[in-house]
Amino acid sequence: MSQASDFYDARADDAEAAAERAELDNVRDRELRSAAVFRMLADNARKIDVGRAKAEVARQERRAAEAEEAAHARRQAEGEAATSSPWAIARMGAQDRSRGGRYEE
Repeated sequence: MSQASDFYDARADDAEAAAERAELDNVRDRELRSAAVFRMLADNARKIDVGRAKAEVARQERRAAEAEEAAHARRQAEGEAATSSPWAIARMGAQDRSRGGRYEE
């Protein structure tokens, strides 16, 4: 729960208590209207908090997917670079010769 919704709930409770103590009808009505508005504001603040939490989860999931995609692309690029460089080709030839094979260019 956010501080805003807590604040609005507390003001609504205060307005309801004031309405119970009120001796005049117009004061009672005013306090009840005030309590209703504060309850509405508290509900809206809670809805906003839920929306923000959902948006944060979606952002974290998107960032994780982007990081995984970038890591995959990096691994793929490193793998391609490791097999296409002249040093990698020479290294593969040396490995073939060490096993009795012949390296031909």
